Amino acid sequence: DMGAWQIISPKSVVGYVMHVDDLHKVMNDVFDRPTVVVADKVGGDEEFPAGAVAVLTACSVDVLSHTAVRARNGGALFATCYEPELLAQLAAMDGAAAAVDVAGDSVSWRAADAAAVAAANGADDAAGAPPAAKLALEKVPFCGSYTVPLSRFDKGVVGAKARNTKALNESLGGGKIPSWIKLPKSMVIPFGTMEHVMDDPANAATKAKMQTLESAVDDSSEQALEASLRACRECVQTLVPPAGCMDAIQAEMLAAGIAPPESPERWEMAWRALTKVWASKWNDRAFVSLRNVGIDHADLRMSVLVQPVVDADYAFVIHTANPSTGDATELYAEVVAGLGEVLVGNYPGRALSFAMKKATPAEAAAGTAHVALGALPKVLGFPSKSVALRIPRSTLIFRSDSNGEDLEGYAGAGLYESVPMDAEDESFADYAADPLVRDERFRDEILLAITECGVAIEAALGGVPQDIEGVVKDGEIYVVQTRPQV
Repeated sequence: DMGAWQIISPKSVVGYVMHVDDLHKVMNDVFDRPTVVVADKVGGDEEFPAGAVAVLTACSVDVLSHTAVRARNGGALFATCYEPELLAQLAAMDGAAAAVDVAGDSVSWRAADAAAVAAANGADDAAGAPPAAKLALEKVPFCGSYTVPLSRFDKGVVGAKARNTKALNESLGGGKIPSWIKLPKSMVIPFGTMEHVMDDPANAATKAKMQTLESAVDDSSEQALEASLRACRECVQTLVPPAGCMDAIQAEMLAAGIAPPESPERWEMAWRALTKVWASKWNDRAFVSLRNVGIDHADLRMSVLVQPVVDADYAFVIHTANPSTGDATELYAEVVAGLGEVLVGNYPGRALSFAMKKATPAEAAAGTAHVALGALPKVLGFPSKSVALRIPRSTLIFRSDSNGEDLEGYAGAGLYESVPMDAEDESFADYAADPLVRDERFRDEILLAITECGVAIEAALGGVPQDIEGVVKDGEIYVVQTRPQV
């Protein structure tokens, strides 16, 4: 009784229907008219094609996955239909114009004409046209140090993830968020470090090769773009650390309370994880996304947030204002077993999803609760992911934190990689035996704690709706990052 549709990004649109077997195959396309894409397959790592006003699919897509966040930020309709026969009716309109309407938790459509498409999208707002105002990234030079301490997680030095980590630590120290919310130790490789490393004489040959590869990037087709960007990524991953670089990183890890790699072999693993994050600047979806909004790819800089991995029992993502309805009084969250990449990376299947009413202003002022009195979590969807990821040993994760994320009018979430030093162990997710599904009392306790965490962080950061990632380990809540919700 959960309905035929899951609304991921709510927006009523008008455009020409295009039926494709795989969204990835048209990701690099630039449509010359507003297009409603009906895709048989959506993997979750694609960028919306330029000119697409909607993507509708029968594939499960997590509402809080990175692709979903970017769809909402771009003002596009994104929805999953769990009745393939119903979606086939829209696919059969391939080439025709349709008005697609969202009402509550349902999607409907009707035939339209060229005049309706033009009226809905504006005569001067042709799909595929270059953006009217080019978004420019702030120039960020190398700060002169391979690492910076938490006290220097500042604008122009590190990205928004690190700056928000600093704000959370200050809020925890000042008592603005409860002490039961745990924060992992953090250090940062700042903006410009990759470029500084590439300028070192030890990497002269790599720099020369990279300049040649960048000048030859070919986006004339999906295949050509994939090949040329793959060559760039592989080149970046051959960088070697300059003299003193790894010593500086180790010193800052120790100062931050992070256990550094314990052998030369594991230091090599850490360096390769770092270079993979840098190399993700040349991801297909990132290149296409920047191009589509007019950002100069050469201006992108990557800082990297380094944290110990918490081998999670469960991972969660919270949007403190419900993104499917726009209701700022209601929190929405999704939960999976194991590590969070299964959720934000949109692994096949559904996460457990729930909504929860927050306390009214009067209740919050009275200090009685962060959630509505007497309210219990409302489960919206039970989990069906087949995979759980875990790393059952002490290790580090290197999180991308670019200057192309969290810009006004543009969300870069999920465009770049976060890479653990050790590969995750992949196992079968047996939700049928999981207390998150079987034990209602256990589930309510976990979901209430996640809700309390989200509302407390939103309040501590000025009441601005937050997009929060965290984990549950042995009943304790850890918040690994937060950013303003878009």
